[in-house]
Amino acid sequence: MNQDKEINELKEMLAGAQLTEENLKDYLFEICDIIHMQMSLKYQDMWVARMIEIGLYDPEEGLEA
Repeated sequence: MNQDKEINELKEMLAGAQLTEENLKDYLFEICDIIHMQMSLKYQDMWVARMIEIGLYDPEEGLEA
């Protein structure tokens, strides 16, 4: 029984990792489309704001004081 529980937990972890990978690919394709279509900075700013909101980008990270 314990092994079944462990297998189910691993399946859930794998599903979560696959969902994360798909989301990251979607974000990548989205910014590539924005750049390729030479959309205005408004769209780039909206995309960056969304990446900040979901925690994938921190504009303060890497800045030296």
